[in-house]
Amino acid sequence: MPRHAFSVAATAQGTRLDRFLAQSLPAEAELSRTSLAHLIAQGAVEVDRKPATTRALLLRAGQRVSLTTPDATPEISDPSTPAAEHKARTPLEVLYEDEHLLCFVKPAGLTTHPAPSVRGETLVDVLRTHCAPHLAGYPQDPRCGIVHRLDKDTSGVMVAAKTEQTRKALSAMFARHDLERRYLALVWGVPALKEGTIETSLARHPVQRTRMAVRRDSRQGKGRSAVTRYRLEQAFGDAASLLVCTLETGRTHQIRTHLSSIGHAVIGDRLYADPNPSPRRRASAESLPPHAVQRQALHAVQLAFTHPINAKTLSFSASPPRDFQTLQDALEDVLKKKKDNRPL
Repeated sequence: MPRHAFSVAATAQGTRLDRFLAQSLPAEAELSRTSLAHLIAQGAVEVDRKPATTRALLLRAGQRVSLTTPDATPEISDPSTPAAEHKARTPLEVLYEDEHLLCFVKPAGLTTHPAPSVRGETLVDVLRTHCAPHLAGYPQDPRCGIVHRLDKDTSGVMVAAKTEQTRKALSAMFARHDLERRYLALVWGVPALKEGTIETSLARHPVQRTRMAVRRDSRQGKGRSAVTRYRLEQAFGDAASLLVCTLETGRTHQIRTHLSSIGHAVIGDRLYADPNPSPRRRASAESLPPHAVQRQALHAVQLAFTHPINAKTLSFSASPPRDFQTLQDALEDVLKKKKDNRPL
């Protein structure tokens, strides 16, 4: 994969990382600042041999910046190509669609954006199959109207823009946190409080760069404020619980990091799992059928906002998929066996 390296000159002191790369890369690289932001998020950009964590990083004179790009950009069909000719295998579950935007349900196991490290189908492919010529930025913008993301193994409601005007308006809403976003999470243990608010500063983990962490010392950088409200919906004895989580901010891995930080990691979340679970929690995990835990049990159940063009109040919800329900049923079965004093 091609690699570009640059040294930050004194005249570039204080320049944002994405702007610096856009100015420094040769024209034949054909990378917009939107594409560069995506590559930065995927860890393809390093500053002084450390992965950059934000496109807004202000550079200092003398720093070394490197970018690794894919051998070739993904092939994008001509806008006039009929949508039926695109080959995505995953059908799109549409909740709402007009000439401005599209609300739909993202299945678990589907990466949102294409990237050098991603193999196979992405959500962008699925959207292009559905309405390729009618997505904001198509075909130049690789995000094709997507203004937010869900982790690969998180399912649930999302929105995409079909016009540039709508894309800018929705992006501003997400930046202001001017939407209502609710998630369902099956977690280990039961919180002491039935309702609570987790408010911390989140930053990249100082050692495991694929993880986020609650900022506890200066080695993790400045961090960004993150607020998650939760409500206990159902307890499965003391082994596990179903929580309704509401985002007041939208940071990377926010719910997963926050719940793990208070001792209630999302079931099936290998990245944020407790490395030293108690014997009781280990027994609870072992009592579940292996097929019941296939991914992190997190589902974006509701998304509500004001339509950016006609000002209508929109609210969309989607029931958890079958695998989420299967896990919930398994937890209820474990609880019933405990009540009946039957061996697990």
